[in-house]
Amino acid sequence: MMNTTVVTSRAANAFGRSFPQNQTLPLPMDTYQHFVDLYDLNMNKEGYIPYLWSIPYSFQPINDVFFKCMGATAVDKPEEGFSEISIPSTSGAGPFNIFTSMNVYKSNQIFASQEKKGRVFAMIKNPVHSTIDAYRAFSQTGIQMSIEEYIDSNNFVDNWMTRVLTGKSIAFDSGIGHEVTQDDVDFAMEVLSQKILVGIYPKMAEFFKRLEGLLSIDMVNGVVLNCRQQILADSINAFASSLYPPENTPLWNTIYAKNNFDMQVYKYAVELFDDQAALSLKFAIGA
Repeated sequence: MMNTTVVTSRAANAFGRSFPQNQTLPLPMDTYQHFVDLYDLNMNKEGYIPYLWSIPYSFQPINDVFFKCMGATAVDKPEEGFSEISIPSTSGAGPFNIFTSMNVYKSNQIFASQEKKGRVFAMIKNPVHSTIDAYRAFSQTGIQMSIEEYIDSNNFVDNWMTRVLTGKSIAFDSGIGHEVTQDDVDFAMEVLSQKILVGIYPKMAEFFKRLEGLLSIDMVNGVVLNCRQQILADSINAFASSLYPPENTPLWNTIYAKNNFDMQVYKYAVELFDDQAALSLKFAIGA
């Protein structure tokens, strides 16, 4: 029999899906047990390893700041399923290490073999925008296909975030597809709520302020700050000039329908981003 833990269904309530008083969402206790609970402020900052969930077409500004502004290097560890980013210390201490991968669900097991748990952070973009970004990248392969044909083809993975958060990923499971349900959406939102410090694209400046408290690394010295501000400005300008379709146009609605579950997760993440402002202040002051 599966062990479960009782959770408060903040995710379901946020979308008006009421549950009976005694009904809870069944979260397997071992699914994300090796990640620190987001609201566990008693966890010493030396007691966990930061983990960047690298969501395609969303995480690049974070990488750019780490590598271009802070001199980070990375070592790929494919057999272990992650990459390790090392950021040089400005204080003369050893490097600051961050684990990263796209498969956050399976990465829980990475930390089963570590002395420390992981603390997760991620940047999230509107799934309609990410789908268009993915199509534009796919178009660079030379294959001629309209975006409507693309999202109906095997080259496209619908509801990518929901699939990865629930272990129903096509991309990481030898192409085997799994049906995604509303229960999976509720589970995905609970994971965001309990385990992940979220950033919302393009509200990146505020997110980096929060990362400073979470990671306790110097991201505001003159050189790093100027570089970071330039990268964020370039990212926002690129976002603004990307010619995404307006909301409620036929193309927008078509892509939205394909990513209906991820759109729910994204809208919930937007709410969490506002809610986590107070949490980030506690990180910063060490409360």
